[in-house]
Amino acid sequence: MKLGLEVTFNSGEQISVTVLPPEWVKWETKTGRRITDIKGDNLLGMTDLAFLAYHAIKREAAGKPSLPFDTWIETVADIDASPLNPKVTAADQSGG
Repeated sequence: MKLGLEVTFNSGEQISVTVLPPEWVKWETKTGRRITDIKGDNLLGMTDLAFLAYHAIKREAAGKPSLPFDTWIETVADIDASPLNPKVTAADQSGG
């Protein structure tokens, strides 16, 4: 299952990340919950979203140094889950 997340930092910078199976496996191991537990009325909390976003960002950084989670989360202003849509190109946005 893929999940799109939009992370807004205190600086105003926004990044989009995609949560992939490696993050879900870490989340399941950490929480003791299964991905199937979030269907229906059982939604993800902010702690869940932060955990998933942090690990997706680390994976996408491909080995570059990263802040520890407790330091990183202090830099985050907001995290929004978003439906995954096909990538929109600059031409699509400009109508061309």
